[in-house]
Amino acid sequence: MKRYLTFNKLIVLLFVGLIVSVIVASSLGAVKLPGKWIIGKLLGREVEGPSYWETIFWQIRLPRVVGAVLVGAVLALSGTAFQGVLRNSLADPYILGVSAGASLGAAIASLLPITSVYGFSFAAFLGALAVTLLVYTISTNGLVRRVQDLVLAGVAVGSVASSMVSVIMVLNRASMDKIVMWMMGSFSGFTWSNVKMLLFSLVIGGWILHSKSRVLNALLIGEEAAWNLGINVTRETYIVLTTASFLAASAVSVTGVIGFVGLMVPHIIRLIIGPDHKYLLPASVLGGGLLVVVTDCIARTVIAPTELPVGVITSLLGGPFFLYLLRLNRRNL
Repeated sequence: MKRYLTFNKLIVLLFVGLIVSVIVASSLGAVKLPGKWIIGKLLGREVEGPSYWETIFWQIRLPRVVGAVLVGAVLALSGTAFQGVLRNSLADPYILGVSAGASLGAAIASLLPITSVYGFSFAAFLGALAVTLLVYTISTNGLVRRVQDLVLAGVAVGSVASSMVSVIMVLNRASMDKIVMWMMGSFSGFTWSNVKMLLFSLVIGGWILHSKSRVLNALLIGEEAAWNLGINVTRETYIVLTTASFLAASAVSVTGVIGFVGLMVPHIIRLIIGPDHKYLLPASVLGGGLLVVVTDCIARTVIAPTELPVGVITSLLGGPFFLYLLRLNRRNL
């Protein structure tokens, strides 16, 4: 009961923080919009203001901010799934090379006559899934013996995928701008079509992972114990890995590589409410949304009017955090 109350308090805190960050992020920019005006619009009230405020808010600011919420949510959800199924707090779509694989899939799609965001998402998903299965196969074939080696395998495979993206950039300079965006991460030009696609991914992926909460909890105590509980570990593992890859790819296909969100958020939430995935998954969704909204707001305002890629900000935060976790894991060996 105590844990449940702690979960409720955390959810309320994250939800309030998310609402406040959305309002603040929507108000900041080249044209500052009053907070009261934004709140009125969100509540459907008639509020006075120049007509161009409407265009800025509904067509530029709000889809970008809502998109940041959804991207953070799916990346955090993906990271939570990877950490749970691999029983490794260092697991993350970025570190395991999944994001690089998704970028490679999207880069290859840029060479084809594909214009739909869903087409890019599917290509990114195939790339992410291929890298995920490759890294997982290396680990299960006994080629790695420690959790750190699994991470190194992901980094190595991700580096190969990133190198292939660079080759595509050289061979296809016409698409270089798009590919650079995927490699650095940006919400520039975000549209409501992107929001709809991400919302679809979050609902489907979130539903699947929530239904696997018991499986993820069982895997925390080991594969043998999970088998004894009647769980088909092999099948469930592939389902979770595929879903986590799908979530990571949906984010990469529209914003590019935004690293370490799936590493930091689940770990911090786990320290607060514990490892039970029934609570960890929904809390990570809100935490990821909050983190990415804040980092995107910083990215576009810290040296305005120049806009930094949001992936740069998350890497500045996540790099030291990863080193801290790596040192902590070595102490526990």
